[in-house]
Amino acid sequence: MTVQQRRFRLPWQRSLQGRLTLISLLFALVPLIIVAVLIFSQAQSSLFNQEASNVQAISEATGTSVEEFFTTSAGQVKVLAQSSILTSPDSTPEQKVALLRSVLTSSPYYKSIYVTDLTGQVVASADQTGGDQSRQDWFKSASQGQTFVSDVYYLTAVQDYVVTFSAPINSPQGKPLGVVAVHFAAQSLFDLVAARKFGQNGEVQLVDSAGRDIADVTQSDIFSDLSNLPAVQAGLAGRSGSVVGFDPNQNIPVLFSYLSFVQTGKRES
Repeated sequence: MTVQQRRFRLPWQRSLQGRLTLISLLFALVPLIIVAVLIFSQAQSSLFNQEASNVQAISEATGTSVEEFFTTSAGQVKVLAQSSILTSPDSTPEQKVALLRSVLTSSPYYKSIYVTDLTGQVVASADQTGGDQSRQDWFKSASQGQTFVSDVYYLTAVQDYVVTFSAPINSPQGKPLGVVAVHFAAQSLFDLVAARKFGQNGEVQLVDSAGRDIADVTQSDIFSDLSNLPAVQAGLAGRSGSVVGFDPNQNIPVLFSYLSFVQTGKRES
C-alpha cells in the first residue's frame, strides 16, 4: 500500500510558530496485516517492541538531521549578519547587494536574501524584493535582538515553500543597524525526509504545532491535517514513543513512532 491515499486535507492558512513533531509511519503489507494483528494480540511484546525500536531509531536519526539543518542554517545567517560589509556604516548599498548576491548563488537552497533598516524598509536585496517588512514576524524578532526561525510556509515572492531565518545586524560597537533575512528552500527538509524512507512503504513526515504535515516525500500532502492522530497529539504534548493505530482511509494497522525535537520561532542570539 502506498501512503498517497491517506490523510485529511486542510487548506493552508498561515505559518504557525511552534514545536515540530517528527512522525514516522510504518505501513505493513496488506497480506501480512491479519498475521500482525494476531501476533500483537498473542505476543505483543516480542513483535511490537522490536518494530517500535526500529522505527524509533529512524525517527531519532531523522530528528538529528533536521535539528542540524536548523542549527547550521541559523548559524550561517548569524555569520552573514556579522560580516564587515553589513556591520560597517561606510558600506554602500551596492556593496551590500553584491555580498547578498554572492551568498545567494553559493547554495541552491538559498531562495532570497535581503537586509532591512531598523524601520523594516529593505535597503539591500539579492533580488527585486523591496518595501516595508516591518509587519513580518522575522523582522519583529530580529529587530529585538533575537535570531528567528519560521515554520515551513509558501512564499509567493519566490513561488516556493521556504523556511525563513533572520538575525539582527549590529555595528562593531553593538549599535543596532538592521536585520538580515534569508529564505531557505524547504526542499532541504523534504530531501531529509525522503532520504529516510524505509521498508517497502514506510515514510517520515514533519508536523507543525497545528498538526499539519509540513515536510513529506509526497509534496501534494503538504499542509494536510494530521492533528486528529493520537501519535501527533502525543508528540505535540512533548512525548516520544510508539503506538499502533489504523490508517484513516484504508483501515489497516499502522505503527507510529513520534518524537518531539525542535522549537521554531524566537531563539536567543
